[in-house]
This record gives sequence, C-alpha cells and structure tokens, in this order.
Amino acid sequence: MKYVHNRIVLTLLFILIGAGSLLAGQSEWKLREQPLKALSEDSVKAMLVKKLFFHSILNPKAPGLPNQFQADASGLVVTDLATGLMWQQSGSPGATPFTGADAYIKKLNKEQFGGYSDWRLPTLEEAMSLMENKKAGPTYLDPVFHSLQGKIWTSDFNTAKVRVYYQPWRVNFSGGVCYGSYDRYDTTAYVKAVRSVGAE
Repeated sequence: MKYVHNRIVLTLLFILIGAGSLLAGQSEWKLREQPLKALSEDSVKAMLVKKLFFHSILNPKAPGLPNQFQADASGLVVTDLATGLMWQQSGSPGATPFTGADAYIKKLNKEQFGGYSDWRLPTLEEAMSLMENKKAGPTYLDPVFHSLQGKIWTSDFNTAKVRVYYQPWRVNFSGGVCYGSYDRYDTTAYVKAVRSVGAE
C-alpha cells in the first residue's frame, strides 16, 4: 500500500511540474538533446533518480515519465506532447553496429522520412523517457510503438573505455535497463530516430 501511495504522489508531482511548464508555453518536460561524449555511470544513476525514470535494477520504484503519445495517421511517427519529441513508430528493420546507426539516420533524412529531414539519434535522457514502469508485451514500451526495436542506440558515450574505445550508451526496453559498457560480442542494436517538434 505504501508503495502504491508513493507512486501516486510521484505521478502527481510530475503533473504539477508539467502544468507549470505548459503555462509558460513550453513542453512539459524538456530533455537534453545535445549528445555527451563523456557521460559517466554515476551521472546516469543521478539522472534516473532526478527525472524519476524507471530502470528495472537501478530505479525500480520510479513511475516513469507520464507521456502523452499521439500517433500520426500515417503510422510512421509518434509525437509525445509531454516532451515535444517526435519518434519513429518502429525504427531500423534490423540491428546494426553503431557505425551503421549514423548511416541509417542519414538515409532517413535524405528520404525525408515522415516528411522531415532533421532526424537524429536520441540522447540517453530522451530514450529513457520512453521507458514504461511495467511491461506491455515483450518490452517496457507503450504499445503505440513497435516492439521489434527492443534495444536501441543513443548519441551519448560512456566515460569508461573498453580497450581503446568509449562505448555509446544503449537502452534495452526488453529488460527495462540502460547500459554503457558491454561485451565485445554484444555490439549491435536497433535505431529509433527522434526529432524535436518545431525544429528547423
């Protein structure tokens, strides 16, 4: 009962903060969109707590961001009115190394996917904003999204080197986690592109 009460209180806090932002003419929850080349694990842990993002291991009691998803009639994109972000409804058809993620984004922009040419990789904050606090089928993603892209790349890099490389942070919606270091055999993920609504 105490756990349920705390979750309700946290959700109401989110709503109050969001209402104030709306009165100021802004998106309810502004998230960082500039990538970081040195995002430490300690910084990520602090971010999860500060923004109440759900993480099945590090922040399992967090409510997650109360998104306001609006699917486009085309079925190609989903807009989150809470954050002011537009997402691909699905994403890349297959998993790819990180180098392939950039090529996929360039292809989307060249083809003006969904009518836009300013798609990019999400930051870790942006990607974690999609994490639900309970599973809907095989992933911790809202059913408005395709579940195939259960593990996606972000534009942020960890501070810890593996051999001589800094590794990009990834979000795993299948397990409800994010991580910035991984085994050398686990080197692929999907791409779910994002753009800021109202961006040039």
